[in-house]
Amino acid sequence: MAVLQRLVFCLCGLAWLGTAAGAEPIVPIYEVDFGSPPHVVGEPPVLGEGPLPRDTPTSSVNGPPEVVERHAGLERQPVVLETDGLVNINANERLELDIPVGYREMDRLIVAFDMVAGDIRRSFDVFVDAPAIHKTSWDDEETVLAGAPQPGQPFSQQEIGGYEQSTVQRVRIELDLANGAWSVRIDEELRFLQPTSATFVDQVRFSLNTSRDQGIVGLDDVRIHAVPRVRPRVDVRPGQEVARIRPLRPGVIPVAVYGSNTFPVDRIDLSSLAFGPDRALRTGAGLRFEDLDGDGFFDIVADFPTRETGIALGDVEACLTGEFRDVDVAQTTRPFGGCDAIVTLDGCGLGFELALVLPLLLRLYRRGRPRIH
Repeated sequence: MAVLQRLVFCLCGLAWLGTAAGAEPIVPIYEVDFGSPPHVVGEPPVLGEGPLPRDTPTSSVNGPPEVVERHAGLERQPVVLETDGLVNINANERLELDIPVGYREMDRLIVAFDMVAGDIRRSFDVFVDAPAIHKTSWDDEETVLAGAPQPGQPFSQQEIGGYEQSTVQRVRIELDLANGAWSVRIDEELRFLQPTSATFVDQVRFSLNTSRDQGIVGLDDVRIHAVPRVRPRVDVRPGQEVARIRPLRPGVIPVAVYGSNTFPVDRIDLSSLAFGPDRALRTGAGLRFEDLDGDGFFDIVADFPTRETGIALGDVEACLTGEFRDVDVAQTTRPFGGCDAIVTLDGCGLGFELALVLPLLLRLYRRGRPRIH
């Protein structure tokens, strides 16, 4: 059926159309999966820094937390924060993830993770320092709370629902710095929405607090992504009003980034350029500097291998991200990104498909012909 469907689309010359979803360029800062190296079962999670996206937390406090084979519904080697053995009533086990300096000013921050709470005796807290604390908590009464300081008011949290012990929860915390709002979703349900005066984000912390009794939380698939504030004009297949992409065919997709007086393209770290959902890197020789729009500023055109971009039939937008040097802050790079409309076409012209379906079509044709007696 899939082969026949593709053949029909090829013969009819139709494009696969989707519904525009208002894509935003997303830059991954942390993607920590404790089920893959360098983390090892029975050991604390590996800590460190490095190129983005990072696969290790920045630091841990007390304990430290430990990687386990599985925990409740988390089957793919999560990390466990456990307060058993911490004698100080104010002690906690904590993982900290620092936001790189150049990334702290952004339009939006997304913190997503999977967790299982079990026998919490005080609270498990997620702090987003922006720079004031934005705090989401799971307490010992199986209640979830959220709150941040509000102008002229003392810090407080409000109840935003409950949770069940030993049940996996998929949590998504967003700080929309561009529009002054922050939200909490659990299992895709919006639980909390509140204004915020956050201006930048410098750290995300996961903390399990003790009251001299045992508590335990499993944590996995920590994703910290940013929507960058710098948005130069991006043009997929420059010269085409709407770029036509055949995701199933080999080849490359040229993508242009337009320079301006506020965004000179010679400040771009060319090795950081990534395109499409799978963040394909540019081909080695596929790079050109030219003034595409005649405005007196150089633009760049980079080529990306089509099949590595992750663009699928039905996609209507594609995004490019990268880093550029900040001339005002030495040795600092900042993220940028932009998206452009596309239309996807099937990879027609594959002869083997016709060979596969032609006998079936001939058989159907013969059955439909009137018999002559």
